[in-house]
Amino acid sequence: MQDRGSTLLNDIYYPKKAGCTNYVEEDGIIYIYGSKECIDFNYVWWSGKMWRITAIYPDGAMKMVTDNIITSIAFGENVTYYNKETGEKSYMFQWLNEDFLDTLYNQGVDVIDTTKYWNEATTSSTAKPEEIEATMVPTTVSPIGLLNRHEYSIQNYSPFAYLNLGYEWWLLNPYNSSYVCFVWEGGTSSGNPPTEVLFGVRPAIYLKSNIVFVGSGTKKSPYRILTDYAVAETNDLINTRHSGEYVKLSNNGVEQLFRIVGIEDNKTKIVAMDYADNKATRKFATSSSDTLWGSGTTTGIDTWYTYLNETYYPNLVSTYGELFDSALYYLGTSGYNYKLSVCANTTSESTKVCDKTSDVGTFDIGLLRYGEMFATQQESGGYTNSIGMRLINRFDTSNVWTVRYYGNANGHTSSTNPWAARPTLHLKSTVKILSGSGTELDPYIVS
Repeated sequence: MQDRGSTLLNDIYYPKKAGCTNYVEEDGIIYIYGSKECIDFNYVWWSGKMWRITAIYPDGAMKMVTDNIITSIAFGENVTYYNKETGEKSYMFQWLNEDFLDTLYNQGVDVIDTTKYWNEATTSSTAKPEEIEATMVPTTVSPIGLLNRHEYSIQNYSPFAYLNLGYEWWLLNPYNSSYVCFVWEGGTSSGNPPTEVLFGVRPAIYLKSNIVFVGSGTKKSPYRILTDYAVAETNDLINTRHSGEYVKLSNNGVEQLFRIVGIEDNKTKIVAMDYADNKATRKFATSSSDTLWGSGTTTGIDTWYTYLNETYYPNLVSTYGELFDSALYYLGTSGYNYKLSVCANTTSESTKVCDKTSDVGTFDIGLLRYGEMFATQQESGGYTNSIGMRLINRFDTSNVWTVRYYGNANGHTSSTNPWAARPTLHLKSTVKILSGSGTELDPYIVS
């Protein structure tokens, strides 16, 4: 077992690699700062996600952010993350503190420091935003937040900095009265409208000062939080595991990684990390009037529905027998509000408890929906990959949701346009773990 603070501070002040600068200090806060090659000591594997520690505070608390984007959604109807006077919550606030929070082990009560604040003051530069009472959102209200523009910029000295992903993702601050700050795929930050432009989401949290880590903090051996859930044992049911953990299957003789999206009706929903058979040009539907999955005459021969059900899924079944089960998919027409992918109206209720849309279908195999966990590009090559991916639900009556290769989502794409797909399946409640720890480098093998 290792002491959290002293281990990280030693790594920061005494770089492991010659020529590396590993920190910058401001107002007593130590920000981890450096290139991807230099920073390999701040990885944390917690609640089925890989995180990066970004800052250490004078009281010993830390901030960490997910190592990749978790979904891609619109920020909200305006530039405000959370209005303290009216209680109005942006789409971002709701997704982070309802949908994402539910995926954290024990909702992070033993991990998240709720004595801190998220500073969402407007900033159109890299200057530190003022600490104005009206723009300081307490973590008791919002346990999950985002990095603000200043703390991102202070750690981002080049396109090769460790926080850069090659994708586009939201920051917390308004850029001005009309725009919200975000990070370009090349690593610089700027501003864009809170709707109409949809970027990736990298949730951030404050770690309590008494957190105890085990591990070494490298990508191959990340820190684990001592109070996290137990590592799986042989013959444990896969539906006892956590959103974000990895499963390895073989499709037509080719090993492929899947990620656990969530547990639904005791079935484990998983999504492929790579595209289905690399068929990036296969069409999703034969005309814009087609239903997204449909049946009978509404399903053309060149749709993803046909390919996944007649080729991709049978290949998996031939290897794994009765490992999979059919399940319900929500197909709601959402516009920019991610909740309408699932919910029948725009109430403030969580997607977990809202009145559900009647636009549903039951399938053996499907796709992720807009705003779902991992409904974004996932380590598939970044913007250089030049391949976009389909989601399962409509943006409006003529367009369907897609996530472009930059990690931003686009609702204005005709269903006749060619895009790729990362399929989803549901493992039966009886499926057991044979081996593995659920990380990307040591995924579960199931039976």
